[in-house]
This record gives sequence, structure tokens and C-alpha cells, in this order.
Amino acid sequence: MYRLLEDGPTGFSALKREIDGTSSKTLAESLDHLEAAGIVRRAQLNEQPVRVEYRLTKPGRSLDPVIVELITWGTNTT
Repeated sequence: MYRLLEDGPTGFSALKREIDGTSSKTLAESLDHLEAAGIVRRAQLNEQPVRVEYRLTKPGRSLDPVIVELITWGTNTT
């Protein structure tokens, strides 16, 4: 979610590159769960080759302060 907050709409491959140590399967499952929860929207773009893009929904964007606080907390506890 942080990457989508920072970068805006992003393709699957770009997300995978940005998230260290995650497998394609784990990322896909996480995005599926976030989509089912209404936090992320998946859009298939009419490009060749076909490309999928993910973006935060309005409820997803509303989590920005929570994400920032979690990052701050994590930075201060190490």
C-alpha cells in the first residue's frame, strides 16, 4: 500500500520490483485480498502486451496517515 500511496497507479511488475523479497504469488494474493476489501482497484489496460495496473481507492487513500504512523513507529523502534 505504501508504494501505491507514494507512486500512484502502478503495474504488477513495478510493484514486485519495489517490494524486496516477495514472490509473485504472495504479491498477487495480497493484491487480491486488498481488492476484495475495497482498498485497491485493479484495471486491465488496453496495451500490447496487456498490462494490469493497481491503484488505491478512496478508502485505501484514507489509510495514508495510518501507514505514515506505522513507518514512523517502525523507524523509531530499530
